[in-house]
Amino acid sequence: MGLSLLRLRPQDVVDGSWGHDAGTDGDVGRVKREKSASRTPAGGAPRHLFLMHEAVGDTVIDSQVLLPLDLLGRRGVTFDLVLFAALRESLREGRERRRARLARARSALRPGRVRVFWTPSTRRRVGLLWSACMLGGMLIPEVLRRRVVVCHCRGPHAAAIAQLVSRCLPRVRYLYDVRADGLAEATQFPAPGRSSASVRHHARTFLKRETRVVQHATMLTCVSGPLKRKLMERNRGLCPRKVLVVPCAADEHRFGFDAQLRAEERRRLGLDGLSVLLYAGSLGAAWHGASDFMRLASHALQADKRLAFLCVTPDAAYAQRLAAATAVPDERFRIISASHEGVPALMMAADIGLLIRPVSPVNDAACPTKLAEYLVSGLVLLYSPFIGDTEVLVSKLGSGRPVPPGCDAIEFAKTVCEANDLVGDDVSRAQRSRAAAEYLSLERFLQVREVAYSYAAGLSRGMPSTAFYEDLIG
Repeated sequence: MGLSLLRLRPQDVVDGSWGHDAGTDGDVGRVKREKSASRTPAGGAPRHLFLMHEAVGDTVIDSQVLLPLDLLGRRGVTFDLVLFAALRESLREGRERRRARLARARSALRPGRVRVFWTPSTRRRVGLLWSACMLGGMLIPEVLRRRVVVCHCRGPHAAAIAQLVSRCLPRVRYLYDVRADGLAEATQFPAPGRSSASVRHHARTFLKRETRVVQHATMLTCVSGPLKRKLMERNRGLCPRKVLVVPCAADEHRFGFDAQLRAEERRRLGLDGLSVLLYAGSLGAAWHGASDFMRLASHALQADKRLAFLCVTPDAAYAQRLAAATAVPDERFRIISASHEGVPALMMAADIGLLIRPVSPVNDAACPTKLAEYLVSGLVLLYSPFIGDTEVLVSKLGSGRPVPPGCDAIEFAKTVCEANDLVGDDVSRAQRSRAAAEYLSLERFLQVREVAYSYAAGLSRGMPSTAFYEDLIG
């Protein structure tokens, strides 16, 4: 797959358009697409909203929401961010922290705006209806002006709100952005104190809601091939072309390999001469299996004095407790909390990225944010099989080694040695970085999203496609 694929134009990611710009037939097709894309609805250019039912929290939101929306805005597709803030969770978060997070979002989205609706929990029917009324009231003036509104809905609750509004306001269309297998999360990792009957009821409610939003969505995006297959199995009438696989991608301009930055960061952190294992991300979710990989990292450091461990996480206090419980050597262990802007430099300082999780239905459908960032940074990856498309991607790139489920300390130390042999010099790392960017560049998938929004708004007849990626992952 050539590097030329990184420079795809929006009209090149619709069905049947690959390689058709050369020759007469391709020129005719291009002109037709351009004429179709130039059509403007009677009410003017569509309005774009990004609906979210979660706090503007850690670096996951920066990388998955704020950065892509900022880049889309620079390309002329401006989004307003609409947050449905559950009252109880918002009060628990605290006023000052909430203000700081909203200020960060407003700064990232300009000229787009941030709108917050205070609601009861949308997991309950009353909260869902309240939220739909709030959004519908905001959009009535747009619809009266015959303006099309395209909503990108992150998660099932945001999509359920848009689905209700779209039934009353026909010019409102929505895309359902499926980030995880919500059914598996609800049943495999229920909230503490929930009875088995409550879990079953929650699962039934989730399936009914998912069926409705899937049926009425203009398009769906999901983060992995296994997640798409699960959606297709649970929704038998769903057209495969309606579901795009859009993984958590990385901005190659931020995470591409930089040898000078690597040298500076290693000196700053006191890591010169050491081979550095890196874990980046949160630690709290049960399906992350944080205590297991911390234990394995501790054994590896005790077995090899040339290893160091760098843990970049917002959960620094929890990481410190885990390190103390597993006896990670203090002199070669660094725990750092960093902003989204600070993460790329820390990745430059490392050699081997850790993506080790327990086997579970949640992880089977997942696409961890750090997967693309590790690979586009040129790191060698130690990974667990059965995490979404991870095994396929790493195998294609030749950039890592699998860690078998239930791996013991001796076997893990051996796998670390094998991964060290793959690290190589700066030239090797730069090559790994470029190869990963071919598959996981954020730029590439933003182009897909542009076509999806144009299609949803009625500006383009060609459906968007991620066949170029789905053919790769199988």
